Amino acid sequence: MAQTKYITVAELIESFDERMLKQLSSYSGSPGTMNDSNAIAANAIEKASAEIQSYALRGNRYTSANLDTLKTDDDWTLKGLCCTLTVKHLFRGKATS
Repeated sequence: MAQTKYITVAELIESFDERMLKQLSSYSGSPGTMNDSNAIAANAIEKASAEIQSYALRGNRYTSANLDTLKTDDDWTLKGLCCTLTVKHLFRGKATS
């Protein structure tokens, strides 16, 4: 089963500057395009969503259904956390010289 994604690329753009996200979501040195077909952004969203799910389920206080309800209810507490963690994963993917 594929990892549930708690945000879309469009929601990520609502939370952070699109120019920065374009830089972070490309490894070619040129800005990438920010849409759902950007594999780098999609991977970072998936990692962030998995991280949230792992921590939420670990203490047996929340279930996957609880998280799905928050997603369905358009809860920006969950989405905001996922956006922040996604940017963390985008930054971690960038190499330095």
